[in-house]
Amino acid sequence: MPCLSSTFDPAVGPVVHVGIAPAATIKAGAEESTPIVTYTALIDTGADITCVSAKVASERGLRPSGKRRMGGSTGTGDVNTYLIDIGFPFGKVPTAGAPPSAIQAFILQNVQVMEYVGAHPKFNVLIGRDIICQGLFSMSGWDKRFIICLG
Repeated sequence: MPCLSSTFDPAVGPVVHVGIAPAATIKAGAEESTPIVTYTALIDTGADITCVSAKVASERGLRPSGKRRMGGSTGTGDVNTYLIDIGFPFGKVPTAGAPPSAIQAFILQNVQVMEYVGAHPKFNVLIGRDIICQGLFSMSGWDKRFIICLG
């Protein structure tokens, strides 16, 4: 089970980088996969379901698969749902010009997500309990560290 441990800013919360692509387009280790674009994601234990911003949906060309009622701090309303592939890279991402290094990725395909209302300058994705509960998540406030393991 690959794990990622890092520090977090208490004013924002624990964030990770995730790859987002339209459903059924990420194929682990395959060259014909859709290019994965990464976004900053907040690990949000208060979210029932993983959510993407309208910016992510637009940039990745996600097509709505339906509507669902969402309630949160910004109110209640019907929002678009999407099917996506989401990849969690574990390992060091190579810098430009450097030889590729091995990166483990935990990939979830055909995940139903919701579009959330509002925007935040530090993240564009909310990782909800639908994903968090598939592994281990822990955070420590006294040393501002978190760990997430999926697999």
